[in-house]
Amino acid sequence: MKKFLFSILSLIAIEGICQIVISELPVRPNQINIVVSTDMTIADRGSTIEIFSLVRAKQKSPNQFKVKITEASSAFSPESFGVAFNHTLGIHLFLTGEISFKLPKGYPISSLSYIPTSKISAFGNSSVYICKASTPEEVVRFFNYLQSNPAVEWVELYALNGRLN
Repeated sequence: MKKFLFSILSLIAIEGICQIVISELPVRPNQINIVVSTDMTIADRGSTIEIFSLVRAKQKSPNQFKVKITEASSAFSPESFGVAFNHTLGIHLFLTGEISFKLPKGYPISSLSYIPTSKISAFGNSSVYICKASTPEEVVRFFNYLQSNPAVEWVELYALNGRLN
């Protein structure tokens, strides 16, 4: 009887361990689930995106980028893209700092007091706007603010896909 109970308990323990291991496996082979800095993540269109504050990239060709280490306060520029990693898709993203969002018709842009109006520009005659963040911290802060604002209809981070060189 003791051997039988021990066998049953062993099988239950092994099954529990297998379920834990299987649940930790990526859905796709290239999916990476380890987030280094949770305070530098955003959720964009169903993906978890981690933005690296100390890394910038220079574009070498249309889809090739070379990375360098910088200070967190270093601003984005056409020569210095921000670097992020989409943990859901397992790909690197390169950021200009632009965030597009849509407000309802007639909603005053001045009501978004958290973002300086000097960083917001209208996109044509529509109620779509582009916010230009200068640093990775601003990207996270502005994106999360816009996403949590009930008046904002949608928010999208502008990013280029590419490979590291």
